[in-house]
Amino acid sequence: MNSCAKKKTAVITGGTGGLGLAVARTMAQAGYQIALVDMNPAAGEKAAAEIGALAPCAFWAFDVTKYDDAPKLFEEVYGRFGSVDALVNLAGVSTHRGTTETIGVKDWEKIVNINLTGLFFMCKAAAPFMERSGGGSIVNAASIRAYLATGDRTIYAITKKGVTCINAELAADFWRYNIRVNSISPGYVLTEMTKVHIDEPGWLENQLNIFLIDKMILPEDIGEVVLFLASDESVAINGCDIPCDGGAVACRGKPAFSGV
Repeated sequence: MNSCAKKKTAVITGGTGGLGLAVARTMAQAGYQIALVDMNPAAGEKAAAEIGALAPCAFWAFDVTKYDDAPKLFEEVYGRFGSVDALVNLAGVSTHRGTTETIGVKDWEKIVNINLTGLFFMCKAAAPFMERSGGGSIVNAASIRAYLATGDRTIYAITKKGVTCINAELAADFWRYNIRVNSISPGYVLTEMTKVHIDEPGWLENQLNIFLIDKMILPEDIGEVVLFLASDESVAINGCDIPCDGGAVACRGKPAFSGV
């Protein structure tokens, strides 16, 4: 991936750890100025120091459910960096696990407010500043769960399927501002959260059997897809979701036999 030709600014929510930090690192290395947005000030300052060694970077402590405050956030980012060219919405939660009968109103509201409503209003707030910057690209986080129903993360899956609808609707609206809207649907990614299982007997083998590739997907692998969707090189892609699952949805595991 070529570095961006001029200094562009990427706003990354959930950008202070795990997948978000890997995406920030990838985009900074490609020449983007980085605005990290998260709720944890301590993690935010640490992440900003790391990314700041690669590219101009600043951290904003912000709750994406504070919908009315989102325009002010983007105004501050625009004032600091002079543009808003990419928005990467990675903030999300999956705090409820269980069957539908265990879902309460508070469970529903918490996950929907962050994963769907917060994401939508971040897109809406970013659009005027992207238009002022000459256009841009929004990359939202969906999930493999939008395609594979398991019955135990129902609210999360519903919000991630909703993200794919947001892509299409906003792409149909924002094209006039030269803004594209797409999403990624990661599968099982080897993050700090999943690495704790590496030494469990059979865990890695079971994970690799899910994919049509012979490696675990790394956060940096997802970062490259986000970078592509944020760049002008993906101009032909709009209103779409890109599965980043190593083929898990396509085949739901390695076939016992493949050939001709």
